[in-house]
Amino acid sequence: MDMNALKKILTVIVMLGCVGAAAADEFSLEGTGWDKAAASVGLDPILLYAVGLVESRTLKSREYTAPHPWTLNSPEGGEFFKTKTEAIARTSQLFARYKNLDIGLMQINWGWNGHKYVSSPIELLDPQTNLQVGASILSEAMKSTKDTVLGIGRYHNWRDERRAREYGQRVIRVYNALKELAEPEWYRLAKKENPFL
Repeated sequence: MDMNALKKILTVIVMLGCVGAAAADEFSLEGTGWDKAAASVGLDPILLYAVGLVESRTLKSREYTAPHPWTLNSPEGGEFFKTKTEAIARTSQLFARYKNLDIGLMQINWGWNGHKYVSSPIELLDPQTNLQVGASILSEAMKSTKDTVLGIGRYHNWRDERRAREYGQRVIRVYNALKELAEPEWYRLAKKENPFL
């Protein structure tokens, strides 16, 4: 991924229902909901954000994409809503027909995982709750193996190792791009001269 493509990643930080943005050149998750959820289970917040991008990214403008808090995926397909109220109404409709819904920023699957952490699928539309549940699921998946790619992939699929590995590799590519953005320019230049940094 080239630097122009990297700069197109909008770092929209969702924390307790508040959305703020930072320039891609100044990418940091410090003090955000992503940071808090990741820290609670010992994960790198950039890894959690990378999973969020893979799971629920939506185009915010012609140039930027970001995880979206009011995203649903059902047997009827993926849907993105402008407001939490719209997402709640649609979740209620879909849940009456299907128990297998992917919900929110981290696309928590109600049938596989969501019901273990909260009492209602609507609760997963709260961004911080969704991040916390997603962080717990990712942490559990990564602890299931010493293979990082497979562990990340199990967030998406436990049964099919090929699909899990493909997913894990996709997340790792996004993670590496984000890590590069998080490094100050002076450090990137210094690393070129001194590979031991």
